Amino acid sequence: AIAHHQAYLAESGEAQMRHRRRIKSELEAILRETLLRHLMASISPSDLNRMVERIAARELDPYTAAETLLASRP
Repeated sequence: AIAHHQAYLAESGEAQMRHRRRIKSELEAILRETLLRHLMASISPSDLNRMVERIAARELDPYTAAETLLASRP
């Protein structure tokens, strides 16, 4: 039964599509991690802490804070 299923996956092209989906998912994860690392490196710790304090004080919501930090990047 397993061999039959494997043959079906190979013949139908499903195995190749699954493989490509896994590769795409892995690449997207790597891009997210890399972009986040670069983004965080471009935000000063004091700016980040200031936004955290403003969110905690309910002066800003997290989405507005994120937009503000992104807009202030060089």
